Amino acid sequence: MERRFIHLLYLLAAVLTLSSCIYDKASDGLPEAPDDTKDITVNFTIATSGDYTRSTRAGDTWEDNNSDPDRDNGDEYENRIDIAGIQVLAYSNDAESTFLGKVEPASYVNNDNTTYSFSGKLKMKDWNLDSNMFSVRLVVLANCAAYTPAPGEKLSQLADALTFSYKPEDYTGSAATNIPMWGIKTVTSRSLTANMAENIGTVYMLRALAKVIVSLEDNDANKGVELNSVVLNTYHTGGNYIVPSIIRDNTEDYVTDDESFHPSVLTPDVKDIPFYKNSNGAWYIYIPEFDNSNSDITIKLNAGKPGGATDDYTLKLEKYTGGKPDGNKVNIIRNHIYKYEISTIQQKVTLKYIVDDWSDGHDNEIEFN
Repeated sequence: MERRFIHLLYLLAAVLTLSSCIYDKASDGLPEAPDDTKDITVNFTIATSGDYTRSTRAGDTWEDNNSDPDRDNGDEYENRIDIAGIQVLAYSNDAESTFLGKVEPASYVNNDNTTYSFSGKLKMKDWNLDSNMFSVRLVVLANCAAYTPAPGEKLSQLADALTFSYKPEDYTGSAATNIPMWGIKTVTSRSLTANMAENIGTVYMLRALAKVIVSLEDNDANKGVELNSVVLNTYHTGGNYIVPSIIRDNTEDYVTDDESFHPSVLTPDVKDIPFYKNSNGAWYIYIPEFDNSNSDITIKLNAGKPGGATDDYTLKLEKYTGGKPDGNKVNIIRNHIYKYEISTIQQKVTLKYIVDDWSDGHDNEIEFN
C-alpha cells in the first residue's frame, strides 16, 4: 500500500512537470501584445533653403534663376524659424487623412539658419499601424500660431483653419515677424520601434509670403538716376496662407504652381504701402499670395532725376507679349520672387522682369513704355 502511494506521487509529479513544460513552451511562442502607450521617436531635418537637387523643387526656395551660380537662397531673416514653436501634426496616410496626434518635441537645433534638426515622439497608437506598416503624413508648421486639430479632423480642413493677419510693416527689420512656413512628409516604415530613434530624412518648407523686388540696373544709362520710392497699392490683410488646398505626400511633390496655391478669399485692401530699401539700394516687400484674376496689383515707381524731378510709372503684374503687358494677370504665389530691374529710365523705361516660378527658373526680359 505504501509503495502504491509513493508510485502515485511520482506519477502525479511527472504529470505536473510535463504540464508545466507544455505551458511554458506555449507561452513563449505567443506574440507579445503591443503597448500602444509607448513613444516612437523620429528625427528629421527641416530645410528652408540650400543647394538640394532640383528635382525636389523645395531646395532653392528664393532662387532667382536655375543657371545663376549666385542664386538667392534667402537671407537670414527669410529662413528664420522659431525652433521652440515648431509644431508637427500626424495625419493618417489615406484618402481621408485624419488627425491622429501631435508629435511632442524632444529636441531641436538651429544648424545654420537654413536647416533645423528636430527630434520628437509620437505614441505608437497614433502611427496608423496597418499590416505591421507604420504610415503617417507629418505636417510641420513653423512660425505659426499654436494649433491642435480636433480628433479625426481632416487635413484638408487645416487649410482653412490656420490663418494669420498680415501687416506689411511687421515683415521688415531685424525684429520683424517671422514668415509663416509649412511642409509635409509622408513616412512609411516597418522598422519603427519604441526603443530606437528613426531618421526619416528632410522636410522641405514653403514660405507663406512672396517677395517683390524693384531695383535700378547698375549701368551707364542710369548714371545720376535715383529710385526715390516704390509703393504697392493693393494687398491682402489676411487669409488662408499656410496649407495648400490640394494635399500631396511630400512638399516636393507640388510640381505646379496652382497645386500649392491657396489664396485668401478676403477682399483686397486698396491702400498704398511703401516698399523698404535694403543696403544694396533695391526696394523690396513681402506680401501674402493672392488670386490676381479679379484684382489688379500695381507698383508705383517714383524715379528721381538730379534736381529732384520725379516721374511715376506703373508696373503691372501681368504676362508680357512683345514687351508690353497683355492683360493676363499673374497671381502672387507663396515662396516666389518677383523682380523688376529698371535698365534705363531716360526716353523710355526698359525693364528686366524676373519671376522665379520655382521650377526650372526663367528670365523674362520685357520693355515697358
